[in-house]
Order: sequence, then structure tokens, then C-alpha cells
Amino acid sequence: MARGKRITSKMVAERAGVSCTAVSFVLNGDPQGKISQETQRRIRKAMADLGYKPDLLARSMRTRKTQTIGIITTGIAGAWFTRIVLGAEEALRAEGYQILLGSISEGPIKAKSISSSIDLLLSRQVDGLIIITGSEPQDEEALSSLIDSGVPAVLVNYYSKHRLPFGRVYIGYSDAATRAVEHLVSLGKKRIAFLGGPIEGRGAIGFNREIYLGYRQGLGKCSLPYLQELVCSWTAISTTYEYGKEMAEKVLALEPDAVYCLNDYIALGLLSSLRKIGVAVPDELAIMGNDDIEAARFVDLSLSSVDMMLEDCGELAGKLILQMLNGKKSKLPLYGPAKVKARASTMGRTED
Repeated sequence: MARGKRITSKMVAERAGVSCTAVSFVLNGDPQGKISQETQRRIRKAMADLGYKPDLLARSMRTRKTQTIGIITTGIAGAWFTRIVLGAEEALRAEGYQILLGSISEGPIKAKSISSSIDLLLSRQVDGLIIITGSEPQDEEALSSLIDSGVPAVLVNYYSKHRLPFGRVYIGYSDAATRAVEHLVSLGKKRIAFLGGPIEGRGAIGFNREIYLGYRQGLGKCSLPYLQELVCSWTAISTTYEYGKEMAEKVLALEPDAVYCLNDYIALGLLSSLRKIGVAVPDELAIMGNDDIEAARFVDLSLSSVDMMLEDCGELAGKLILQMLNGKKSKLPLYGPAKVKARASTMGRTED
């Protein structure tokens, strides 16, 4: 192909041995499902071979779609939220969509920040929005302009008091807790303490409550009684390493044979204190965390945890917004998967 010569969709059609109409369908996401997977593969290969670059501006004027999805997230620099974004982006790119990112500021201006990001991305004529927040209760007023716009949207981990007219995806906290309990019971543990967040009041809305309910569900599935004395919760949200260290003596007083913690930071703090006072982990007391942060694998006694499969959760959000753009509505929320990562703090040291 001569350098500088503009590659057209007609050239792609000739290369793939199909009609120009077939190429057009593929470029527009084949909304009617008329093109076979094999034909789509041939067309995309021809595009790649020729170096074809579709005229996105012309297409958006013709279809009134920009093939762009806005993603708004808190903690945009953090690995936790980035994993969800990457999962969503992969699902969207596979269908020819690009993403525009917006960030959310924390603190008292959070609601205003969400609203401003929504307005900015709507002004860019995005076809849909994905909003990813932390697991604390959210201000519904921040979404008023999005509701008025009628643009399809998916909320990820957005806990609110009322039902909102959007698709919903939640990280599978309840399932994670149930799986953690099942893992500990499979090792013969019967007095499993829970070291978690608020289970009553405003702070109980969101992931604190979901993990607590999953813990109770896990006990029930394993035919173990729920004992209130084994539940260590606090009224203010505290998810730190230091808190885990401070709770060691109180946890030991409960005489459990295992402890499931709200997150890995608490579990690592608890593990540190227990080992300093000579408690044999996991023989005397098994410790399990949640979230599977990178440090869980590399501490001296590696921490068993639950991987929240955040990329998969993002992929669910990406696929859901695509379905909504094709006119399919999701009445029920979707929940991401979870997977137990068993390590030394519950299994003991093993040969690599």
C-alpha cells in the first residue's frame, strides 16, 4: 500500500471478501447481530492488515453515538480502583468503545465532585457512564443531572438508601465472607471470630454490613451456631493495621480457633501482635483477611485472604453498560465473584 494513501472501508471490504454493508455493521458494533463471528474476524483482520482507521467524527455524526463511555472513579491513582477500571475498559474495547476518565475528590466536597464529573463527561457526549465509588453510603443528589439526562449508567459499589434508575454492580463482599468461613471450617475450625466494622446504624450500610451478613451466612451453611460474643465490631469505621495490632488481647480473650478480618490491613496487624506474644499461627489460631492485597503474599507468614476479583467486577460493569446501550435493562444488581487464596496463616507453612 502506498505511503500516505487513505484506507477506506471499501478497501477493507474487498480485502475481507465481504460487502461494504458488512464492514459498516462491524464498525457500528453489529447491533442487530447480522454478521457471523467468522465474518467479523475476517473484517477485523483486514482492518489490522491494512492499518484502517475509521473516521470516528463522521461515524458519530451519522449514528449520533461517540463510541465513548465515561468512567468516574474515586481513588483513581490507587491500585484497588484501577483494577476495576481496567476490567471495564477491556470489555468495552473488545466492542470498539473508548473510555474517558473522571475522578472523584474525597471529603466534604465529594458529592459536588461526582456531580461536576458527570456534567463534564455528559458535555463530551459520552454514550454511557460507569461510576465507581468506595463502599460507604453515597449522596443520591449527586446523580440528579445524570437522572435528568436519560444517559444509561452503571453504578459500581454505589450504596444508597433508595433504588436508582441505573444498572448496579457490587463487589461480592457477602460471598467473600461466606467463602472465608467455609475455608476455615474445612480446616476443622469451629469457633470463628469476626473482626469487622459497624453492623448497626448508618455505618452498617455498605460493605461492613455485607461482610458481616456473609459471615453469618457462612456459619449457617456450615451448621455452626452464630455467637454474638465472637463478633468484634466498632461504631466508627477503622480499617487500619494499628487497629488490628490493638485488638490482639481482646480477640484472644474470646478463645476462638480462627479469626476472619474485615480486610488484610487489620489481619496483618493482628497477625503481627499475635506472633510477638508467642501465639502459634495457624495451629493455635488461624487468621484470615479480605481483599488479597499484594503485601499478604510477602509477609514472613503469608496471609490467607479472599481475592475480590476486581477486574472481573469491572468486566461485569462494562458488559452491563453495553447491554443497556442495546436496549436491555437489568432489574437486579450483579455481584462480582470472590476466590479464597489459602496461605500460611490458615494452612501452615508449605513447600513451594
